[in-house]
Amino acid sequence: MTMKKTVFSVILILLVSVINAQNPVRFYSLETVVDSALKHYAINGQAAIHGEIFDLQSSKINAEWKPQLILNGKASYQSDVTRVEIPIPGFNAPEIAKDWYQINLDITQTIYDGGMSKQRKAIEEAAMALALKNIDQQRYHFRQQIHNLYYQALLYEQQIKVQQSAVNCLDTLIEEMNSVLMTGMILQSELNTLKVEKLKLLQQKTAGEAGRKSALAMLATYSGLPIAAADSLMVPDQDIRELTILNHRPELEAFSLQQEQLQQQESLSKSTRNPVIQAFGQAGYGRPGFNMLEDDFTPYAMAGIRFHYRLFDWNSNQKERKIIRLNAQNLELAKQDFKQNISAAAHAKLEEIKQYQILIEQGDTIILLQQEILQTSESKLKNGTITSANYVTELEKYQQSQLIQHNNKLQLQLAIDTFNFITGNIQSNEAL
Repeated sequence: MTMKKTVFSVILILLVSVINAQNPVRFYSLETVVDSALKHYAINGQAAIHGEIFDLQSSKINAEWKPQLILNGKASYQSDVTRVEIPIPGFNAPEIAKDWYQINLDITQTIYDGGMSKQRKAIEEAAMALALKNIDQQRYHFRQQIHNLYYQALLYEQQIKVQQSAVNCLDTLIEEMNSVLMTGMILQSELNTLKVEKLKLLQQKTAGEAGRKSALAMLATYSGLPIAAADSLMVPDQDIRELTILNHRPELEAFSLQQEQLQQQESLSKSTRNPVIQAFGQAGYGRPGFNMLEDDFTPYAMAGIRFHYRLFDWNSNQKERKIIRLNAQNLELAKQDFKQNISAAAHAKLEEIKQYQILIEQGDTIILLQQEILQTSESKLKNGTITSANYVTELEKYQQSQLIQHNNKLQLQLAIDTFNFITGNIQSNEAL
């Protein structure tokens, strides 16, 4: 019988080894997950689309400087025409037909447009830069979302480890208490109390595992990495000494680009008051031609230069520029408000970081003291001087102190991470 058990154990160990070899535990760092998620971010494709739109808009503006050809045709009938009714000896004035026919090819070439096309190009460039910066902002917040999921999974992972440690401790104690129970030194109810506490811990552990699997599944979906429940996440270790309040948020750059865009719009508004000079030409065929007295179909042509200048616009241009300047003032106020909010949030997060540092220092002492108390309670329980309920109380306190300490350490890293996101000190190694 013993031989059969030994063979079965060897086979079981071999099977477990084969399974583990086929499914090795993988370790993922925060940087690896984030970089992969950014590469798989669907919004990245918008950059190429915005680039194509910019090229098309620029091409449209450039096309306005090329000759514009327009083909016009007209057929008409009128009730009367010009007639020469003065009698001239030896001359009979021709009678002009009342039905007229014309087909013209009009050619226009812009010589000077007052700088409007140049300003329109500048506006398109500013719009392109702003669109790309908006993608940067979306990527920035997406990156923060991945960071939060990563830390959420880590918090669950640490919680599960502490709970499993407590379960192992109870398993050892229950095994020892079973032996004591047979001697009649303790009651069955004492042992049942320990078993109930173990089941509660297993329930909590199950809930934690479900939460961790959910967070890991989301990370796997976003990053495209094969992150599984058996895999482990590495705890980041960020240097607190490097924390400085330097505002590098992409939103600030977006504010600046919007301000630049408004400046270009004001310049465009000014250029609309400049004269526009064009060369033009017309070639046509019809009846009558330029000679109104000739009643036959004939070709004709004309070329020249024209200009357009609005002498007075009832101050509409000045009002338009004033509106743009007022919008620029509103934008500057919004920018200053954003900077103020960032500064306040950064200082508050620094205080939170200092708080976690103090809590972690105190937590180490609490765990050592609680461990000594638990060891004493375990000895008393074995000697029958306290009940299992008293021991469970101390076990819960010890477990809680461990959970709080692990939580505080991770919360410290998360607080540093959040501070860096608040101030914009998070840099991505992967470009669009």
